Amino acid sequence: MQDKKLVIYALSFIEGSVPNRAECRRLVEQTLRGHLPSSKKPKLIFDSYGKPTLKNFEHIAFSYAHSQTQLVIAVHPSAHAVGVDTEPLSRLEDLYELRDIAFSAAEGKDLSGNGYVLAWCRKEAAVKQLGKGFRDANPSDVIVKTSNQSYTLCVGNDEVQKGYHFDIILGSDVVVICTDKPVNDFLLFRCDLKDIRIKE
Repeated sequence: MQDKKLVIYALSFIEGSVPNRAECRRLVEQTLRGHLPSSKKPKLIFDSYGKPTLKNFEHIAFSYAHSQTQLVIAVHPSAHAVGVDTEPLSRLEDLYELRDIAFSAAEGKDLSGNGYVLAWCRKEAAVKQLGKGFRDANPSDVIVKTSNQSYTLCVGNDEVQKGYHFDIILGSDVVVICTDKPVNDFLLFRCDLKDIRIKE
């Protein structure tokens, strides 16, 4: 793809039609096919931390996340690493109940309302960009400090990573993308699961 813009694919699930994990992986492979030479078939592979890459195309920076309402795939043609997370705003109550596990005491006291959902998505997207998830640290030990569109990921008192975050609301869902390149512009493609046939 010639364009250097962030590309976001948002596939909405219809109630009662949430695909399982294997089906989501096939949807991701189908979607990423457009970013490869026409004769190539994408194949997701995962490292020991569960970070996905495309076999033989490891240079393509992408990430995906799914909730009960949508699958989001983010591709940044000029970035080295991308992380994405999505959650419905309706998860606010769940995340509020998990605040002692999901957030440090300092973070929790500064959050209110939909801020819990947004803060959780930023945390998930940042650790996915890093490529380690929460395997090496508890969520409450991971803090994402933001300033405008920049962020710093800290584990305990140690700065681990710096990058850029891009937050949008799609319908009733929060989407956060973290990357090593600033997002000045983006392309958004939205569709419903009923519009796509999941290929084996």
